[in-house]
Amino acid sequence: MDQLSNLTGVAEPTLRLLSSLLSAYPLAILTHSLLLHPSVPRSARLALIIASSLLVHMFFLSFTTAIMHSLSVVLGTWAVAKLSDRLPKLLPKRVVSTLLVAAIFGHLMWGYFVTRRAAGDVYVISWTMTQCVLSLRAAGTVLDWGESKAAFSSFPVFVAYCYFYGYSFVGPQVPLADFEAYISLEKFQRHGFLKPATAGAKTKPLPPVAGYALQSLAIGVVFLGIHVGGGKYLSSDTMRQPVFLTWSLASRIVYVMAFVKVLLCKYLGVWALVDGAVALSGLSFGGLDSDHKPIWDSYRNCNPLTFHLATSLSVIIPNFNMSTNDWCKTYIFKRLRFLGSKDLSSALTLLFLAAWHGPSPGYYLCFGLEFLDIYCERVFFKWVAVPQGPVWRVVSNVFGWLWASFALGYATVAFEALRWDYTVTVWNSLYWSGHIVIAVIIIADLVASALFRKPKSAKPEKAKKA
Repeated sequence: MDQLSNLTGVAEPTLRLLSSLLSAYPLAILTHSLLLHPSVPRSARLALIIASSLLVHMFFLSFTTAIMHSLSVVLGTWAVAKLSDRLPKLLPKRVVSTLLVAAIFGHLMWGYFVTRRAAGDVYVISWTMTQCVLSLRAAGTVLDWGESKAAFSSFPVFVAYCYFYGYSFVGPQVPLADFEAYISLEKFQRHGFLKPATAGAKTKPLPPVAGYALQSLAIGVVFLGIHVGGGKYLSSDTMRQPVFLTWSLASRIVYVMAFVKVLLCKYLGVWALVDGAVALSGLSFGGLDSDHKPIWDSYRNCNPLTFHLATSLSVIIPNFNMSTNDWCKTYIFKRLRFLGSKDLSSALTLLFLAAWHGPSPGYYLCFGLEFLDIYCERVFFKWVAVPQGPVWRVVSNVFGWLWASFALGYATVAFEALRWDYTVTVWNSLYWSGHIVIAVIIIADLVASALFRKPKSAKPEKAKKA
């Protein structure tokens, strides 16, 4: 890998990540063609998935002892949960599940502390990258187990689920129940596929998936190409140079918007690559739609075109890192209903997301701005009604796209910079315009609410008893 890194100019950890993601394609073909058949024992499917997935993981980690971090979480989680199943009177399952979740994320936070202390406030591809994805998967499984009466999953299934080669590096998040249905083939048999052959009927094979997988692979290559090609002309270093201040404010804002669009293409690209591999393995099969066409995008993690053409943040967010958003909605946001405030629940969910990404200030600044921007967007449309007609629709879409791209770019600067001083340097060059827009909208909403507050209807007086 060192020679290939020197030849291509791409860092070795990045090459290992891309190689690991692409290795899922031949492994998926092998799984699909040889193992997804009722005549193949379930144990054989598990054995191949476990062996191949662990091998790919060890390759990604350069065959070092770093894999012990994930193994300790997987083995420890399974052992404690099984012990709780055997000794139910020792501690309630909900308490055990809560302690396990704390341990899972505590280990991740410790990993961030160790790796960031060594690398400084610079993002590096290391074992914590896969560990943060694994942490969500393990924590979700533990929380579901703690709220159910069922026993924890078997050891081989849990290991295969945690390390599955298709999604273990960058997501998506897949429920354990669906993975178990995949291993047992029940996922397909409920739709009439892969049932054991009988005297009167042959086994019905799965619908073709190669076309969808190749399409996802092509989309991934295109967006990664945009990221690499655009990165040659758009750099975060440029925004921190004195020459950047000599540009007009409009030019600086456009540069930031373009830089972030190109930056985020790397996430869209790798998620598209993974989407194709997961579909090829058969895991993302979702049955047939109303037109009897196979559904292969059950675990798609992004909608690239919708993301780039979105005219509001409320459209951007649900189409980016979709499975993580769903995980947070299920396991964080909905569990905060007792607070009685959607805004407070949203703020705490975003706080969790920031901590899950790491301890760097940039994550907290980015997700804090996301909360405020979404709130202001909702406030704006509460007071402003867009006139009807094709012309106004075009004007509204153009304005919405500019706003969404600006807000996304302004906040993501902090996500990319990580450091407080780097972020402030860029925001200074933009005259803190993103914060000013937020402040203006919030103040305007408070003033308008005070001026146009609807008077409370007077309650009719009750007739006095004689």
